Amino acid sequence: MKKRVAVIGAGASGLAALKQCLEEGLEAVCFDQEPELGGLWRYVPNATNDTHSSAYASAVVNTSKEMLAFSDFPVPKDWPTYLPRDQVAQYLKQYCEHFKLTPHIKFNRKVVAIDPIVDQQNEHTGQWAVSYMRKKKIRTEVFDFVMVCTGHHWKPRMPDFPGMDTFEGKMIHSHTYRVPYPFKDDRVLVVGVGNSGVDIAVELADHASDIYLASRSGAWIIPKTTLFGTPTDHLSTRAAHLLPKPLLNLAMESLLSVHYGDLKKYGLKPQHEFFKAHPTVNEIIIPQIQSGKVKVKPNVKSFEGDVVHFEDGTQACIDTVIHCTGYLIDSPFVDKTVLGKEEEDSNRVKLYKHVFSCSFKNIAFIGLVQPFGSILPVAEMQSRWATRVFKGVCQLPSLKEMRDQEALDWRQHCQDYVPRERHTIQVDPSYMDYLASMIGCEPDLWKLWKTNWNLATQVTFGPMVAFQYRLFGPGKWDGAEQAINDANATLDLSKLGIK
Repeated sequence: MKKRVAVIGAGASGLAALKQCLEEGLEAVCFDQEPELGGLWRYVPNATNDTHSSAYASAVVNTSKEMLAFSDFPVPKDWPTYLPRDQVAQYLKQYCEHFKLTPHIKFNRKVVAIDPIVDQQNEHTGQWAVSYMRKKKIRTEVFDFVMVCTGHHWKPRMPDFPGMDTFEGKMIHSHTYRVPYPFKDDRVLVVGVGNSGVDIAVELADHASDIYLASRSGAWIIPKTTLFGTPTDHLSTRAAHLLPKPLLNLAMESLLSVHYGDLKKYGLKPQHEFFKAHPTVNEIIIPQIQSGKVKVKPNVKSFEGDVVHFEDGTQACIDTVIHCTGYLIDSPFVDKTVLGKEEEDSNRVKLYKHVFSCSFKNIAFIGLVQPFGSILPVAEMQSRWATRVFKGVCQLPSLKEMRDQEALDWRQHCQDYVPRERHTIQVDPSYMDYLASMIGCEPDLWKLWKTNWNLATQVTFGPMVAFQYRLFGPGKWDGAEQAINDANATLDLSKLGIK
């Protein structure tokens, strides 16, 4: 009898998990509370805090299509380099159709509880009771494994500034932001200089009467394209990541100085080194600041009526505040001990290699990470590993060893990144190689350099596209080499007669 897997969520991570389950011969059922697939890329115009997270109407991804794609399903060549929201949703639908996933998805089913089934001795039997709401009735099914793929962009995190309850204007979280028109002629304060905050400030600059952008600690601002016209994320190469981290930081900071000058004059230069925190990708914010359309302020000190006081002693009269202050990590249908979350307001979770619970080996959390680029290939790689663990092909260490390793990893994490709730689940490009090593699908560079110089050059010096993880080992895909070649048009040595 096939082992049953419950996949929670039909967004990008859930679809990747479902597809991998089916490829490994597992019986999978995907539950989603929405009527359609797509997760946050499925646009919902009328937003409330209870609405699932939907990207705003004009959203455009900040990752190039080559770096965004799943490892065996390239984005169509004739699509733009940076996909707008609706095309990401279309890509996910095409992925679903291509791999025939729809028959395995149950829509309009909100999972309300995932509980370990125990015997008379209160020992876990190895199975899970998954309870979900369907037409106002709760139903329960039994599964051998669970993959939680609900992400971490659904529970808004609001700051707590003095006097917020006295503010006379409108106050929302970016979670509910959709279009700029309701803010026409408003004096708007955007709190936060992450990707959402900067994108919204830029969009509102042509609609609001005044736009203020409050920054607590600044951010490294990256343009989408380099001075040579190539996507900036194509600089993320294997060769580059072989360099010592201090040298990489210096290189990126120097490149940005050449591009923008000193970010300090725009009020955005952070105190931390480049790779110590998640950067912000936006090529329009600097010209908007230069033109005076966006005014940068330090962090908010307090609210008083319609006046906002800033930490530098200045103040401004504001009609609307949009908090772009991130999200709280939570899975309300799972006991906190399963997730390893000890504090309600903390985003610190204890998962082995950001995937497996340290209390149960048969439940995995997919996509609960924050990479520097696209979540799609990372969630897919996590799914490839998790499903092979469920199948029994890959083995996990003991629970004690998993807990000990997680503690060591967290200690290193605290050294690598600034101490912010936003970065508790940050991972760097080496994480993909680690997962690949667990699966056995890491690129064999030595073999490539001996047999195919063109491909070896592209894999070493070209962008770290996910197609690289389909060249060898389990899940090998015949189209991987061509996909890599397409993503490395400027590194095709065959054009020079080199093979």
